[in-house]
Amino acid sequence: PFGLRARELGAGGPGAVLRLSASGRDALGLTRVGARIRDMAVQRTAARRIALATEHGVVVLDDRAHERIWAVELSAGAARVAIGDAGTVGVLDGDGVVHLWNAAGSPMAAFGLDDAVVADIAVDDQSEGVFVVGARRAEGECAGLLPFLRAFDMATRLKWQAYDFADAPGACAPSEGVRVVLGNDGMLYY
Repeated sequence: PFGLRARELGAGGPGAVLRLSASGRDALGLTRVGARIRDMAVQRTAARRIALATEHGVVVLDDRAHERIWAVELSAGAARVAIGDAGTVGVLDGDGVVHLWNAAGSPMAAFGLDDAVVADIAVDDQSEGVFVVGARRAEGECAGLLPFLRAFDMATRLKWQAYDFADAPGACAPSEGVRVVLGNDGMLYY
């Protein structure tokens, strides 16, 4: 397809990474991976590693998607993935657990939230922050889902939280945090 010979990095499977030119008009490379891809993130620094969340876990590829740098299988697969400037990879697995690995693929931490459902993750190596968004069930007058944004350090200690109201009497509107990303400007977008 696309006039390219696919590079194979996995044993069959429907997942593929198609690299395009900046204009989006030219196909530069096609790499098949052995699993369905659920999410992808590209490192913003010169290394430009490509992190994939797949039905089997996480895979980190080189900048051209020619070589697998490391991979980890997760029993619940991976739903969302983020990669920091220094190569720290954060993954939200299918059970709602957040996992962190360093650039070499060594595990750093894993944690879940007892009071909420996590929907997305972002990683910032500069501030050593892990950001998660999602929703939690509220009780009382505002029964329903309330959104949250929480920041943790790389050791999984809570640094700060926002939009995580205990209850909001008179100002109820069921909602949930869906996506969070660290922009090229270093700002957090929610």
